[in-house]
Amino acid sequence: MPGFPATRAKRSFAMRLTLLLLLALSVVGCSRIPFYFRVPVIQGNIVNTDKVNQLEKGMTEPQVRYLLGTPLIDSTFGENRWDYVYYFRNARGQESESQLSLFFDNGKLARIEGNEGFEAQLPEEANEIDPDPTGI
Repeated sequence: MPGFPATRAKRSFAMRLTLLLLLALSVVGCSRIPFYFRVPVIQGNIVNTDKVNQLEKGMTEPQVRYLLGTPLIDSTFGENRWDYVYYFRNARGQESESQLSLFFDNGKLARIEGNEGFEAQLPEEANEIDPDPTGI
């Protein structure tokens, strides 16, 4: 049986080559080569321009909650502040974040603040703040 050791060597080589290819494919599958798919991440409150434009000073908390939904972050220390935060990362890793903060005084909407994403959506009169809230 002169051919037996050669066949065994070929099988061993083929087996090693197959294992090496499987290992290489598994490593490539976990790497940052753009052949994979990342799940888009959406977190927080989606607040669109129409909803922000409907906000008015003097609205009650239930009216604001009905219009925008439950805030992501409610005031913990009694500051009467609601924060609507939105975060999005698409499959390519590009991120966008926006934040809208609403301040209440005696249960009525008194002030609206937001980052660049929301500032452009706010109506002009929404950010006008009375510099002296005591009225003196």
